[in-house]
Amino acid sequence: MTMMTLSPVLPDLYISRRPSQLQDLSNPQIPVDPIAPSPIRTTAPVSKSLHRRTATWDPISSSAPEVCSFDSSPPGNQGHVVIDIDDSDANDNSEDDLPDISNFDIAKIRRRSQLQRSQSDVIPSKSRSRSKPTTTTTSKKSAADRAREKEARAAAKEVDKETKRREKQEAKEAKAREKERNAALAEVNKLRTDKKVSTPEMMVDIPSSLNPTITTQLTAMLEPLDVQFTTWESPVDNVIKWRRKVKSRFNDDLGLWEPIPLRLQDEKHALVVMTADEFVKLALDDELSSHVEKMERHFSAHHILYLLEGLIPWMRKNRNLRNRQFTSRVRAQEASACNSSRRNKPAESYIPEETIEDALLQLQVMHDVLIHHTTIPLETAEWIVNFTQHVSTIPYRKQRDQATLVAGFCMESGQVKTGEDTKDTYVKMLQEIVRVTAPIAYGVAQEFTSVSELVRGLEAGGPTRLEGVRKSANKDGTFSDRTIGQAVSRRMYKVFTGQDETSTDV
Repeated sequence: MTMMTLSPVLPDLYISRRPSQLQDLSNPQIPVDPIAPSPIRTTAPVSKSLHRRTATWDPISSSAPEVCSFDSSPPGNQGHVVIDIDDSDANDNSEDDLPDISNFDIAKIRRRSQLQRSQSDVIPSKSRSRSKPTTTTTSKKSAADRAREKEARAAAKEVDKETKRREKQEAKEAKAREKERNAALAEVNKLRTDKKVSTPEMMVDIPSSLNPTITTQLTAMLEPLDVQFTTWESPVDNVIKWRRKVKSRFNDDLGLWEPIPLRLQDEKHALVVMTADEFVKLALDDELSSHVEKMERHFSAHHILYLLEGLIPWMRKNRNLRNRQFTSRVRAQEASACNSSRRNKPAESYIPEETIEDALLQLQVMHDVLIHHTTIPLETAEWIVNFTQHVSTIPYRKQRDQATLVAGFCMESGQVKTGEDTKDTYVKMLQEIVRVTAPIAYGVAQEFTSVSELVRGLEAGGPTRLEGVRKSANKDGTFSDRTIGQAVSRRMYKVFTGQDETSTDV
């Protein structure tokens, strides 16, 4: 049996066939495919007695030595698969699976030849030579891209700079707005119970029917107070009313005044300026009630005030007239025997004083009207200014009274004395106790420098602990020979150590 080795195509594959069916592939006349990697070699039968050549390792050579020669059989250590192509019936399945050797197309087998390897070695250089224009184009594109990127970075930087500038400007404006808001909040939360602060909020509506003398003096007094004034046609003669420039609103939740947009608000007060002659005429004609009803009809939600000018001098003059009339009647009786042809001046009529007093009581009791008296036009103008200042503080005083409603004592300014420092406050606190004078307070403060020390001293010494404490002669600490005494000592002991909640001893 002839053995054939297909080393390039089927490594380590040996095919056995009959001699009659084996094609001689060693004949040089048979055309060979030049692209094929190597020709198919045929190996003559070699006896098993031939010794294999021993392959030695060349340490200098970069390649390993050949393991087997041309005429040697394949090495035994490699796992070869030998296919016996015999016409036996036992191998029908194997012949059906493998194609016939005559139909075996070696050209279809993909195998890299030396030419292909040399081509692959040359291709990189060609690709490198061809890639030079591409690199130049890429470099040109890269330069354009870099220019665009530079412009984009510059634009982004400019946008970022503009954004930061805008944010900085917005932060600055927000800070300015916050500062203005805090300033406005502080402005509206000033002590508005002070008439000097609240008066500029007022606007005075002066009636056109008011005495020009009073109007001139009134406007001259309102200008220094920064109070605006206007003239209006009153439905009732000589009625002055007020309006307020509201710029704040009290927040009950926060407990402070908040600024709001400016608006004008009518005050619920109306002032009637009336001369003595006008008032006496209304009282004599019994038309005073009609006048009050007319005021209530036009100023229904207002508190009405009557400013009576010259009524007190008129009443004094009326009393003098009564006295003169009495004297005249007495003298007339004495001169009845004399010449009666003398013509006397017509006497003024006396108005009963009770009529005027009843009219005043009617205003106060029946109509709940506030009455104030003035003597001359200048005083009338001054009191209009005083009423303007008082009306300006009304809402703020109401709010303060509402806030201090829970307090058990008066919270008006000046009711409670305040000290300059801790010691002075301590001394003034001791003086609020009944029968504790300033010398006693300074003597106790010199003995016990704080309230806690005083309480501990009283608890340790008992009710008579302060009995022998000397009184102070002055604020510098000089003591006199007099002592506090037992009564004051017991009172102070009861005040500072007592636990009776219903006690009123202070």
